[in-house]
Amino acid sequence: MTTYRDLLGLDPDDALITDPDTGCAAYVVPDHDPITPDDWAEGEDWSEAWDMLARGDVYGIVILDPDGKHADSCWGFYEAFSASDPDSYIRAEATSMLAYAVQTYRSSALWVTI
Repeated sequence: MTTYRDLLGLDPDDALITDPDTGCAAYVVPDHDPITPDDWAEGEDWSEAWDMLARGDVYGIVILDPDGKHADSCWGFYEAFSASDPDSYIRAEATSMLAYAVQTYRSSALWVTI
């Protein structure tokens, strides 16, 4: 059976954060669906966003259940991400999302994927 982890080519060892009790994991992956000119508002300056896109500094968070199935995700983080930066906004969001997924996993008899 192909899992979401397989589809994204994610190695379990590459998880940003893993809950050791449940096996739920948070991954930070490049966002392949960034802003486009259609997203521009009149008079808005997207130069910084385009610069981050060109540098590859656009990411998403993917939360997987213990079976590697998609449980949650959030995309469009424009930041210079480093997995070793403990103060990163995206790390804080991933930690919060993983905590919620673990809570849901523990409180439910069945893991419901989105």
